[in-house]
Amino acid sequence: MQECLYCHKELAAKAKGCPHCGMAYPTGRPIYTFPAVIIAFLICCVICFFYLQRYAGTPDWLSVVIAIPIVLLLFAGLNKLGTFCG
Repeated sequence: MQECLYCHKELAAKAKGCPHCGMAYPTGRPIYTFPAVIIAFLICCVICFFYLQRYAGTPDWLSVVIAIPIVLLLFAGLNKLGTFCG
C-alpha cells in the first residue's frame, strides 16, 4: 500500500489514480529517459545554435546560452500537449 500525495489516504500499490480525490498518477517512464528524445533534443540545440549564430549574428557564447532554453521550452510545450508520451 502507498499513500496519496494529495489527500494522504491509502492506495493500492499499482493504482493509476486516487479513488478518494481523483488525482491521476503517471505510469511508465518519464519522457526524458527515452534515447530518441535525448538525441532529438541535442539535434534541435545544434540547429537552434546554428540559426542564432548564422542568421541573427549572435556571438558563440550567447548562442549557446539562448539555444538551450529555447529548445527546453519547445520540448516542454510539446510534452504538455502530449506529443511525446500521450
